[in-house]
Amino acid sequence: MLTEKQIYAQLYQLPEHSQAEVLHYIQFLVSQQTHHLAHASPKPKKRKFGSVPGKYQLAADFDAPLEDFQDYLS
Repeated sequence: MLTEKQIYAQLYQLPEHSQAEVLHYIQFLVSQQTHHLAHASPKPKKRKFGSVPGKYQLAADFDAPLEDFQDYLS
């Protein structure tokens, strides 16, 4: 709270038009802070294994050797 008291003490020493500028600057800082918080990336959800059953299917011969690689397998 010491900083707050220092701000008030300095603010009251300024002329009224300068106090208005300080107010506008404070409003700018608050808007920047809320803008930053609104655009902060949300924490990704933890993925659950098996959450989309039946959506993807592997071919029955998935583990079978491919013909294109026969030269490399011999």
